[in-house]
Amino acid sequence: MAKRDYGDGTTYEESEGRWRAALVIDGKVVRRRAGSEREAKAILKELRQQRDEGLNVGDGLQTLTQWLEHWLSTILPGKEIKAKTLVSHRYIVEHYIEPYLGKYKLVHLTAHHIDHWQRTLRQKGLAIGTITNARRRLHTALEIARKRKLILDNVVGLTESLREPVKRLETGSTVLGEQQIKQLLHELHDHRLYALYALACSLGLRQAELMGLRWGAINLEAGTLIVREQLQRVAGKIHRELTTKGGKDRTLYLSAAHSELLRQHQARQEREQTLFGDLWRGEDLVFVSADGTPLEAGALRRQFKRALVRAKLPEVTFHSLRHSAGSIMLANGAHLVDVSRVLGHANPAITARIYSHSFEVGQRAAVAAAAKALF
Repeated sequence: MAKRDYGDGTTYEESEGRWRAALVIDGKVVRRRAGSEREAKAILKELRQQRDEGLNVGDGLQTLTQWLEHWLSTILPGKEIKAKTLVSHRYIVEHYIEPYLGKYKLVHLTAHHIDHWQRTLRQKGLAIGTITNARRRLHTALEIARKRKLILDNVVGLTESLREPVKRLETGSTVLGEQQIKQLLHELHDHRLYALYALACSLGLRQAELMGLRWGAINLEAGTLIVREQLQRVAGKIHRELTTKGGKDRTLYLSAAHSELLRQHQARQEREQTLFGDLWRGEDLVFVSADGTPLEAGALRRQFKRALVRAKLPEVTFHSLRHSAGSIMLANGAHLVDVSRVLGHANPAITARIYSHSFEVGQRAAVAAAAKALF
């Protein structure tokens, strides 16, 4: 049996075929089992490396599943994170990460494991966007583990993410064109939520943003609308959340037509409130059900689909109205930077990438102008 000099570490045979590696770390003897002397020496070398790097060796032995649960239940709730985002994090972890990587100890997770995990998800038919989403969340969780000295490296950062072609908005049945939007709004003209659809089609507000819009965020005299909150239903409960991660407001400037639409909507809402009397359950929300309660996203989508059928239009998502708005603005001469700000994109490059097809008319006009001048 080897001498147990724990200063530099040691390996020793406990019994036939059973070995241990031992090393003093932070005043405590850390022992690891091994199946052979060679394996024990390799483990000892790894322990020395971890000690020299200042790792919290004991905590690093927890499995990825254990760490992710700590991340979800303890670390994330302490941050300003949307309830729906937290639910989404847990879903991704439980369905796309833990079943494949959860059994590995943090300190034993390698770049090879990440590569194999990504390939496996792809082979199962998952979209690259879904895999990238899962990868991003795993990277975030492991980065915290690295900063806390539980692991040497964030192995996700040592690998390459899967690539997919840049998404562009294509013309066709997935998005309604300008004339089709006019047709839809004509069909909805007498609907009690006509103003909601009008804002979605002309300003590109998201459904949750429209549902969370408050009268206090609208100044009809100044012609401004502040996009600040959105309404989300998570686990059956309604949550009001900031519409952006940084909590930065988005101020939109209303046309006279927008202001008039909202005045008419406000008058309609006041009549409904009078009709319901004490049964009115509204607050400060601009768009509500007839009794003042917050709108249900599912009910609004079903209502929208029925309107498409009545107007004899292709089936599209409510979110596609946002894309229609962006395309219409660009096609009618709006500057890219301005459209980007209205839609709330992080930068104009995103807008240009999504709406590249909308520049076709302008490009043709530019070429025609040059040809006319020269030839």
